[in-house]
Amino acid sequence: MGTAGAELSPELKAAIMLFHSSLDERHRRLYAGLEAQKLGHGGDRKIAEFLGVDVHTVARGRRELLGGAVEGERVRQAGGGRKKVEKKKPEVMAEMERLLEPIPLATPSAVCDGPVAPQPRLRHNCYDCAFG
Repeated sequence: MGTAGAELSPELKAAIMLFHSSLDERHRRLYAGLEAQKLGHGGDRKIAEFLGVDVHTVARGRRELLGGAVEGERVRQAGGGRKKVEKKKPEVMAEMERLLEPIPLATPSAVCDGPVAPQPRLRHNCYDCAFG
């Protein structure tokens, strides 16, 4: 990649960025490490700036490549990643079950003079939830 994209055409830069974005976390790290290794001294910083990743991520990818630690199917080490919200805040599941209970729309004896606004049922709780 030369000096981290200095002499690359805009089309080639775009193609490299597209390729890099299509990789999973582990392969992005390894690819960045490979390109940094090809550049030599200062390569980690140059590649980090070019690809928009942390310099420590590039260095880790380079170390993994040079150390031969590239086997395996896992992207992260076992136990890595975000903890499930159910583990951090067990009360969330009970709250979700309570919120999903059916709400009676009307009782037979209810007298209504017109449309009735639904009563708010959700409490304003701040749970740090991650979807996906």
